[in-house]
Amino acid sequence: MVPISSSTSQPGCEHRLDVSSFPSEEVAKLRRNIGDGHVISVLSTGIHSSANSMLIYKVVDCRLHYYI
Repeated sequence: MVPISSSTSQPGCEHRLDVSSFPSEEVAKLRRNIGDGHVISVLSTGIHSSANSMLIYKVVDCRLHYYI
């Protein structure tokens, strides 16, 4: 678990974020939403579009078409 802070949290209250299952949960959601379709991804070489493209690639493999 990764401790996170929030400007709205109570003093002395620590929130924890469990990100261990995030990739598998997102892959499952993408599989449900994409189905057998093809995906176009625009890759800017930044971290957000790169991470997004990797998640989608795990779901659709060769049905991912990307533009850099």
